[in-house]
Amino acid sequence: MSLIIKLRCMTRNLSCNLNQLTVQSRKFEILRPRNLRCFSSKTEESDLEEIHEGGLTKVIKGVKIFSLSTSAATLLIQPFIIPTALQSGGMGAAAGLAVSFGMFAVLTPMFLHIFAGRYVTDIHYDKKRDLYIASTWSIFLRKKKFEFTPKDVEKPGLAQLLTTVLVKGRPMFFILEDFSDLRHYELIMGYDKPMDFGFEKSLENSEPVEEKIKVKKAN
Repeated sequence: MSLIIKLRCMTRNLSCNLNQLTVQSRKFEILRPRNLRCFSSKTEESDLEEIHEGGLTKVIKGVKIFSLSTSAATLLIQPFIIPTALQSGGMGAAAGLAVSFGMFAVLTPMFLHIFAGRYVTDIHYDKKRDLYIASTWSIFLRKKKFEFTPKDVEKPGLAQLLTTVLVKGRPMFFILEDFSDLRHYELIMGYDKPMDFGFEKSLENSEPVEEKIKVKKAN
């Protein structure tokens, strides 16, 4: 009987020790660097505020996918069409067909990217660093991110089409309606700054008209 009691006490002690080990292991898991990294990543994400979402993002993505797929299909069918052109029209016809297909496959995505690559898909505001992060599509549909501040923004010239601003010399296109916070739009566009028309400096540097007339009469 005493042996049974001793065995029961031993099993209880073992179970208590196991429970203590599990509690300590859980505490250790909470303090692991992985959990610390997750916590830091969550805090970094909370510092970012999405202030702009492009309304034509899906449309532009679909157009670029269609353009890239047609270019790939054009390159894939060349080995089947060029031998037929060699047999029917000779070397000149085959060379012309290869050049035309190659130009279509290469130039079409590049020409489309000139305009679609400057479209801003989204803009986030980093509260911690006080800067903006804009995203655009690359030629192969990969997100490209650009960090900038309002000081890096310049107004484009009249000859630049589909360009709202120049960010560090890079053309970017976005519209007012896609912003969720118009205050950030005003800051990016520089509407919070006083407008300088440059008329006062030109008037200060120019001579009065009456003095010019007197000088001409004296001569």
